[in-house]
Amino acid sequence: MPKIDVLLEGYGLGTNVGTIGFCSVILIEGEKRLLFDSAHVGRRTFLQAALAERGLAPTDIDAQVLSHAHWDHFQNCDLFDHAPLLVHHSERKYASKPHRNDWATPKWTGAVIEMMDLQEVGEGEQVMPGVRVLELPGHSPGSIGLEVETDDGVCLIVGDA
Repeated sequence: MPKIDVLLEGYGLGTNVGTIGFCSVILIEGEKRLLFDSAHVGRRTFLQAALAERGLAPTDIDAQVLSHAHWDHFQNCDLFDHAPLLVHHSERKYASKPHRNDWATPKWTGAVIEMMDLQEVGEGEQVMPGVRVLELPGHSPGSIGLEVETDDGVCLIVGDA
């Protein structure tokens, strides 16, 4: 059965001068090692340290799952550029031409994720034994999560859904 490990906890931070998001980064270990989201560049050293604490390097990750293409969820995907980036087709399309006023999806987002080895995934697709894709549109057009069967029961990993 796959095991779930929170590498970085997520939270939102708001002040009188602005807001910023810090997404969770989740490691799922089973037949493969999947990374659910990779956070933004301000968390890069923390992500590398969290992996190192577990005796892992970025090259030990077999695939990345992008919950959605908001800036705080994908900017470290280049650390894992050897691993495919699993993304929903609607999110891939939206990232290439986001709404003009969508501050969370800058217009360069599509160009960045297109540099990765993209694999489109959809509802119910098994990405490894015990791990299936859930379509969760709403927060963004192609938001996805994962349903993970663990020894303790089923766990849903949902990004910002």
